Formats: sequence, C-alpha cells, structure tokens
Amino acid sequence: MLVILKRDDEEISLQAAQLIATAVHKKPALVLGFATGSTMVGVYKHLVGLHKQGSLNFSRVVTFNLDEYLGLSAGHPQSFIISCTSTSSRTST
Repeated sequence: MLVILKRDDEEISLQAAQLIATAVHKKPALVLGFATGSTMVGVYKHLVGLHKQGSLNFSRVVTFNLDEYLGLSAGHPQSFIISCTSTSSRTST
C-alpha cells in the first residue's frame, strides 16, 4: 500500500489528480470509482484544469460514484446528482 503524506488539502488534491491523470494516460479506458460529497472537490478542480489545458482526455474513461443512499430522490439535498451538480459548479471555474 502506498501512503502519501502532504501538508494540506491542496497538496494532496494535486497529488491525487496527478496520479489519476497518469493512470488515465496509461489506460485511456480506465474505470474509476470516486467518493461523493466534498472529499474530491480539490481533486476534481485539478482534473478539470488538466482537461481544459488539453493534457487529459476523459472520453473513454468510465466513472462511478460511491456513497449514494438507497431510496433518495434525485432532488434530495444529499443525493448523488445534487452532490455532482454542486461539485461541478465549484470546479468548473
């Protein structure tokens, strides 16, 4: 197991994004599982930045998100879709 210690959320988010980007470059049809909620916001921000720079292509990547609660409606504040919408609005700028 690889354990990486960093000073703060920004450093670990950047490191995680770089690891993911490396994996996608090695295997463009990679399947990724992500946590929902605020855990991944910093990582998403860096991945979006790499994509906007043209150095990361997600067109063949398949993702799924963990932590969805059974029985929540799509409009529930804790639902996956609300989490993704909220996260994407914070990372797309």
